[in-house]
Amino acid sequence: MTNHTKHQIGPLTPLHQPLISHSETPPTQEDALIAALERIQSKRPLTLPLERTIKLLHELVSFPLGKFLLEHKGLNGYWTSDLILSTPYTLDRPPLETWIRTKAPVVKATRERFHIFQREVSHFLADNMTLASIPCGIMDCLLRIDYRDYKNISLIGVDLDEESLELALGNAQNMGHDEHLTLILQDAWEITLSGTVDLLISNGLSIYEPDHTRLGELYKKFHTALKPNGILITSFFTPPPIPGNHCPWRNFNVDDILLQKSIISDVVEGKFQNYMTEESISSLLATAGFKVEKVTNDSQCMFPTLVARRVD
Repeated sequence: MTNHTKHQIGPLTPLHQPLISHSETPPTQEDALIAALERIQSKRPLTLPLERTIKLLHELVSFPLGKFLLEHKGLNGYWTSDLILSTPYTLDRPPLETWIRTKAPVVKATRERFHIFQREVSHFLADNMTLASIPCGIMDCLLRIDYRDYKNISLIGVDLDEESLELALGNAQNMGHDEHLTLILQDAWEITLSGTVDLLISNGLSIYEPDHTRLGELYKKFHTALKPNGILITSFFTPPPIPGNHCPWRNFNVDDILLQKSIISDVVEGKFQNYMTEESISSLLATAGFKVEKVTNDSQCMFPTLVARRVD
């Protein structure tokens, strides 16, 4: 990895923690296809009929985004950014890819959540602030905010995915933010920042980590990283409509929900299926030393955004 001065990516020694968002050493497409086909044929009940589910599998491997999702069981920084920011309508895209980009409820909610995060960050901006994103992906959320009216803004991005950090650096260079950016190759649970951050954003980890004890440890790390009265902006994935469970989801098309569930649960067996209630995440944050000050829902109530303040 290239060594930079102002925005050095480090530590530069090999890390052994596995990524929880997507596989670093995925199977070949053929092996992933065979494994998915065997899983589909043996799983009961399926969300959609067997023939339709197998057809979805073969449609998924016909385009790069679908292939990555099947092979890695999750998305990296590049594909997350691509889903949020790229033009969703393109004539030459396969029908399933067009559906994912334009109608998949979780993608629509993710896109809304991105803009909610940006609005909340902008609300707190002031001179001489240090903003951090953990995990940062390719840093779109912070890099695309207008800082022209503020002096001495510093940005920090922490991620365990080396490829995402390289892309984040290129992103920052393209936008002219690289001179006040620090990128750190590090596991979120092992961050060494201490009392230096005014505002920290974190999206994504809670949907991949089902262990609430681990999540509580993560929020304690964020508490340590923030200055007194520092702000944490984070989100969580609310429970889907399952018989017997309270579901906060709203304004969705039932057919789209079933198709999404078939792809995520039956075809891909995605890693990003940890659902939480507002009560459970608020409790974890309180135990870690935060007070939730605001909760903002997307239009489907799938990815609520929480603004929490460090309290001591």
